[in-house]
Amino acid sequence: RITAVYYLNENWSREDGGALRIYDECGDIVEVSPAAGRVVVFDSFLEHEVLEARRDRYALTFWIFAERR
Repeated sequence: RITAVYYLNENWSREDGGALRIYDECGDIVEVSPAAGRVVVFDSFLEHEVLEARRDRYALTFWIFAERR
């Protein structure tokens, strides 16, 4: 399963919070700021969370499923 997120937040700054935090299989952490026009695609089975935002945060999220054989 794949997750794809498209962010719609104009004039977003680091101080606004709301980053997507992804924990990879090696224990590394990646944080993605939800700035307008940014697209993030990742394995849905990776542990992840959305950090607290200090203003309204908008995104379109898509999940792509494939049948396992």
